[in-house]
Amino acid sequence: MKKVTVLAILLLVLLVTVVLVSAESPDPLPINWQKVLADDLKSAEIPTEPCDVDANLLVNPSFEGQYAAWIPPNGHPDCPAGICTTAQMAGGWTPFWRSFSGDPDDTDVNPEYKPAESEFFPNRVHSGERAQQYFTFYRTHEAGLLQQVSGLTPGVTYCFSIWGHSWSDGDDDGVSGPQFGILQQKVGIDPTGGDDWRSNDIIWSAEREQYDEFGLFKIEVEAQSEIITVYAYSNPVWSVKHNDVYWDDAVLSSEGPAGATLSISPASHALWAEVDNPDVISAESTIDIANAMTETWQAVLEPGGTFVPDVSPLSGDPGDDLTLTVDTIGMPVGVYTASVTIVTDPPISDSPGTVALELYVVEEINTAFAPVVARP
Repeated sequence: MKKVTVLAILLLVLLVTVVLVSAESPDPLPINWQKVLADDLKSAEIPTEPCDVDANLLVNPSFEGQYAAWIPPNGHPDCPAGICTTAQMAGGWTPFWRSFSGDPDDTDVNPEYKPAESEFFPNRVHSGERAQQYFTFYRTHEAGLLQQVSGLTPGVTYCFSIWGHSWSDGDDDGVSGPQFGILQQKVGIDPTGGDDWRSNDIIWSAEREQYDEFGLFKIEVEAQSEIITVYAYSNPVWSVKHNDVYWDDAVLSSEGPAGATLSISPASHALWAEVDNPDVISAESTIDIANAMTETWQAVLEPGGTFVPDVSPLSGDPGDDLTLTVDTIGMPVGVYTASVTIVTDPPISDSPGTVALELYVVEEINTAFAPVVARP
């Protein structure tokens, strides 16, 4: 009888243990299935060289210094007090994440952000004393960090690189696997400078897994604005115990030649005519585009002028001349103005430009000559 009682107690303890483990870890995949999926997804090419570190345009690219709670400028539903105390961020960087939807089957929540300290976990920091870390515990996330950079040149290609890795596992030994969360990482650039991580304007690198040791993530994109935004993103598939992400040593630098720029020479003209001697007169401007690739220009006569010159040609290639012509027959004495706008396709820096034209119709044009030598 005692043996039966002991056996029943042991079975009950085992059942409770299984229930508790199941409640803590909602991961539905067997370990071997997870490992197969993890191996299948390790297909993205790993870059070897970062962007130009000596020309870095980022603020606090190494995630050093004091960390502080993020204060969203327009509030955030996950931060009801107005301060996101669970998002301790390195200076210059902004967190983003997908909020919990409320669906019981949804495992995505906002991660906890904090510094990773080389003093305690040197393998979690690529260089210096700190790296940016964030994690979810028995949950998944769709999250990351961003930084907007201004003062850039549209048409220039910019390179963004950052070192990153993850720890994804169901136990506490500090090494990923065998219960992988299938944690994917990638980087992106929004060439329009937006700060919405869900925007279709963002150009992303390929996703890949990068467990336990730092690997380089990198992408190059042509800027479409004077502001661009860089993103580092992660998304585990399964809610294992540890889905931790680490980012360090980011670089944003320009690549290749300077972007195309528009120049007009001269950009303004003054024409003169006598009221009793009408004439057909003209002026020319050279429309040039430095560092042109496929850019062309178009000329558009702006409304609102006090006379209408003939504009030719209406479009051209870099280096072509624009000719403005006017017939002064019947024009009374006065000052007349007209303006032609020069636009490029595609839009580039300094575009659109303007050619300004002033016409003076006078009674008589007097020309004065200075003497070469003044007699005493």
